[in-house]
Amino acid sequence: MDWETSCGIGNWRPKWLQRFASTKWFLIVFSIVAILQGGYFTYLIGCISTLEKRFAFESKISGFILIADNLSQMVVSPIIGYLGGKYNRSRLIAAGNLIVALSCLMNVVPYMMYGPGLHLLSNTNSISNTTQQHEVCSDDNLDPDCSAGNQNTVMSAVIILWLASFANGLGYTAFYTIGLPYIDDNVQKKNSPMYLSTTATLRLCGPTLGFLLSSISLAMYEDPFYDPKISRNDPRWIGAWWVGFLVLGVLILIFTIPMFLFPKRFKIHTKKSNSNVNNKSIEINNKTDDQQTISEKKNVKLALKRLAKNPILIFHALTGIFRIFGYLGYYIFKPKYMELQYRQSASGASFFTGSTSVLIMAVGIMGGGLLLTYFRPKTRPLVLIMFVVELVASCMIFSGIFLGCPAPQFPTSTIVGNSMILDSPDLCNHDCGCSTRVYQPICSSDGLNAYFSPCYAGCKTVDTTTDPITYGDCNCIRNTLSNTATSGYCPTDCNQFPLFIILLTMASLCSSTIRTGNTLITLRCVDPQDKSFAMGIIGSFFAVFAFIPYPLIFGAIIDSTCLVWEESCGKTGNCWLYDIDKFRVYLHSAAFGFMLLGSLFDIGVIVYSDRLKNLLDDEEEDEDNDDKNGGKGVVINNEIQLVDQTGRDGQNKNGNN
Repeated sequence: MDWETSCGIGNWRPKWLQRFASTKWFLIVFSIVAILQGGYFTYLIGCISTLEKRFAFESKISGFILIADNLSQMVVSPIIGYLGGKYNRSRLIAAGNLIVALSCLMNVVPYMMYGPGLHLLSNTNSISNTTQQHEVCSDDNLDPDCSAGNQNTVMSAVIILWLASFANGLGYTAFYTIGLPYIDDNVQKKNSPMYLSTTATLRLCGPTLGFLLSSISLAMYEDPFYDPKISRNDPRWIGAWWVGFLVLGVLILIFTIPMFLFPKRFKIHTKKSNSNVNNKSIEINNKTDDQQTISEKKNVKLALKRLAKNPILIFHALTGIFRIFGYLGYYIFKPKYMELQYRQSASGASFFTGSTSVLIMAVGIMGGGLLLTYFRPKTRPLVLIMFVVELVASCMIFSGIFLGCPAPQFPTSTIVGNSMILDSPDLCNHDCGCSTRVYQPICSSDGLNAYFSPCYAGCKTVDTTTDPITYGDCNCIRNTLSNTATSGYCPTDCNQFPLFIILLTMASLCSSTIRTGNTLITLRCVDPQDKSFAMGIIGSFFAVFAFIPYPLIFGAIIDSTCLVWEESCGKTGNCWLYDIDKFRVYLHSAAFGFMLLGSLFDIGVIVYSDRLKNLLDDEEEDEDNDDKNGGKGVVINNEIQLVDQTGRDGQNKNGNN
């Protein structure tokens, strides 16, 4: 039995297990794990605004948490890419999956340490206290409990969340860097588009799972067995953010086990006989360890040189960097934008994001793969089409800047610079002892004016028997028939949200149809033996110049639109109130600007696209070309590689040196 092509571990390789030694079975397990891993990031995005409120930190800290996985990816990506050509790639992926499962469980630790955030509802931590506290105008407002886990930023929780994200990057790197090349190396090129598009489509079910799981989790209160007696749209609502991390961690552990059993490579049936291939093979003599080390270092240098002199790869990578900035910068703050601009709950924002944009992307990717397989376009027309489609999708996203809802009016407040002064100039709430530790929006009885809290409206009484709750004797409400207010936001007739969802859905459908084409360009523009190494280098390149900076930059952009920060215990926490007009303009303008830069670098790919001769060529066609060029082949990982008479790497068929 050939151990390199048989399923099992060590000497345990039963015959019944060998029926699973095929690329199709690997694709099934790979896709299931991809779905679960893909759910991690979007679940974190769906919960990030809730985590900001729960542990009182700002969007810039959210950015630091989101980039932690890219920091680890930057370090280990080239190493994993290089090892992928030496060892069993399936087992390397499985080992990474175990680390991802551990990172999911690490995210549950802050909840185990601090429990539910009852401090947002009352001045005590007693779970038996079912009386909801309301900050009304009073000269004896209680100071908040400043013990760990309450109003001030909980740095220990932030550190744990950061470490969990860092560990996720360590595990996910092997999956991304060597997973796709492993599949591409073990199928015929004519079938590669369908395999890659199928994988990409199923992977998109992961983000969908993440958003839907966050929607379900955030619909429950942080302690699922406790009724906080407030609605999910209330800014004080803290959903059960920790539940989804626990579910994902357990499922990843279960489906990682089969990944350890797949072989190093799969048998591929081609039209050429093995004898023909062997006649073209050259013998590789055994070397000492020192000679092997020197040879490997030389090979790494040669591979780096080939990649550095590859103009298609360079322009394609630069395009990817700016597109990552634009798309993902917009993507991670889109749920928060829906919450603020269209007054959706955190649960609702996650649901709409997952059930519309991401699912449509899956349809687009599968459709794009089918179109490539059926029409088999030439390289330059394909690249031109991709350029136009990306530009149209970018313009669709930018048009969201014109679909806004009117900002709430705060009559007793004054905007000074980038901050809102909540104390009224006419002193109607001057002696009320108000604070910004809790955001309790209320609306005047005429439905026109909003207030940060009953205290800032000068309200002195509260009636909890009504629905919504009624506040009376409000000193700052004078232009209505009664000086009363009700809990919640003021009503609005803004109906732009459905149009906004339709527009983003169309943009996702357009951009996703070319996802398979982008992947093929990355895999085909390099020498076959450089695939895994190139994926590792590109992964580090993206991490340094895209994945690490973009959450920090967009986090700073979002924080710059904040008007009122949570302040208590002498420290500043999360943002309670944003200038939603600025938020809308800044978010869409920044995203579109980066996407446009990406399209400009696409022009370089178009110029050099004639060098890509084998984008959809079959294996037997490549071998015929090798015969015509008089090249000799070396059988390494089922790839026929050209070498010249001196044994050095010759010029590859893509025109790269």
